[in-house]
Amino acid sequence: MPMINEKYNVITRGDKTDPAILLLHGIGADHLMWHLQMNFFANKGYFIIIPDLLGHGNTEYVSNITLEDWNQQILNIINFYSVNKVIIVGVSMGGVIAQNFAINHEDKINQLILSDTFCELKTVREKLLGYSQVIGFKVFKFLGSKML
Repeated sequence: MPMINEKYNVITRGDKTDPAILLLHGIGADHLMWHLQMNFFANKGYFIIIPDLLGHGNTEYVSNITLEDWNQQILNIINFYSVNKVIIVGVSMGGVIAQNFAINHEDKINQLILSDTFCELKTVREKLLGYSQVIGFKVFKFLGSKML
């Protein structure tokens, strides 16, 4: 598994000259979430980039993380692979991160594909669901992936 630097674990498939797809996993997951999709899309003519997001998988452990940290991670990764524009697919927490990246770096986005995510927490129910993801991430960090 290639390491861009000591912080990031990134899996790639396909030809770097093809259009790039960045796949962002959900909370508590890692690049393995995309094992069925990575070769499929690479064989369809895409350059696939799948990072373990900070705090997940084989990336550097972090005690505190912000959306800006994930934005910087994504920017560093796509710059490392010399990608001008990327299709980002984000699921759950990966969708929140993808939306935030798209807002802050719209010049780097070709398309944005989201699933099972949220962007704004207005109602009490939405806020409870959002906070439950934060609590879930903290529990995951405390217990680790082997316990869950």
